[in-house]
Amino acid sequence: ATRARVDASSVRVHVNGKACRDDDSPRKHATRDGRLRVSVMPDPDARRRAMDAELRRLRDEQKRKFAEARSDENSSDDAAAKRRARTAIDDKTRECERLSAEVDALERFGSDGARTRERLHFLSDAFERALVHLDGIDSLGDDDVRAARKRAVRFVDALAERVIDMKSRLAEGGEAGA
Repeated sequence: ATRARVDASSVRVHVNGKACRDDDSPRKHATRDGRLRVSVMPDPDARRRAMDAELRRLRDEQKRKFAEARSDENSSDDAAAKRRARTAIDDKTRECERLSAEVDALERFGSDGARTRERLHFLSDAFERALVHLDGIDSLGDDDVRAARKRAVRFVDALAERVIDMKSRLAEGGEAGA
């Protein structure tokens, strides 16, 4: 390989038709009359190793590019997802605020009638659905979204407790209003 001026790691030396190992001396393979027929041939393993190394390099480069693109995409996706979560929390809070006016009216002017019982049942169910909806909103690790959801859950939970109290007063035979 040295005489042929080629990289020794990419060729295989054959002496008299037999491949030499790296630690073999070509003289060891000489015929009885001392003649040597040496040929330098491409090593198929070296070609495979080179191709494997190139494939690894290309895969690593593609993974790196994909990760960079994904991180850019995720940063904008995360911001959009956080906005959607915040909007969903705000929408559900506004919906419950509208219903809280009805809870206030029932506390002030409620009676023991069937319509009042029906409205209390509806409000109780609406607040339970709101809590389930808020529970399903992922905070995405954002403290602001988590805090907003926590405030909303506490608000809705307080409204639900007021409705439960009115329902229990009605069940005891009193009126919904205090």
